[in-house]
Amino acid sequence: ACADSEQACQLATALDVMATPPILSSTLGGSWALDGECGGADAPEVIFSIAGADGAIVVTVPEGHVVYARASCDEPLSSLGCSESEPLVIDLHGGAITLVVDAADGLAANEIELDIVFIPDGCGDGVPVEGEGCDDGNNEPGDGCSANCEEELVP
Repeated sequence: ACADSEQACQLATALDVMATPPILSSTLGGSWALDGECGGADAPEVIFSIAGADGAIVVTVPEGHVVYARASCDEPLSSLGCSESEPLVIDLHGGAITLVVDAADGLAANEIELDIVFIPDGCGDGVPVEGEGCDDGNNEPGDGCSANCEEELVP
């Protein structure tokens, strides 16, 4: 099992947190090597590596899946968080992380749309700085200033 997790971790896809969501992927045909602390045991997963950055990410959990993060891919005790339904917030200041999207069970494996929002340091503090299109003092979307401090159209 240890060799399986090491091999699966070596195949992790590098993700750019600045990419525009959604990120299209699939747990169909994924490895079955990792288990999250909140689910996904004995189910296929897709594994991503994310470089450290000055900020945090918010990951929306795809239906029928769980999302968890680790400081070290093949070390279950390096967990940074796990969620079955609520968006998962992960601080990237600790360096590179591993993000795993795991089917809740073997039958839930499917194509997924993974929404990841990068929140740079300072975003949401109410003080606009260079690189922020706006900063309204929160990280709530739908109010004219997005969670990642970019202006947004409000109907």
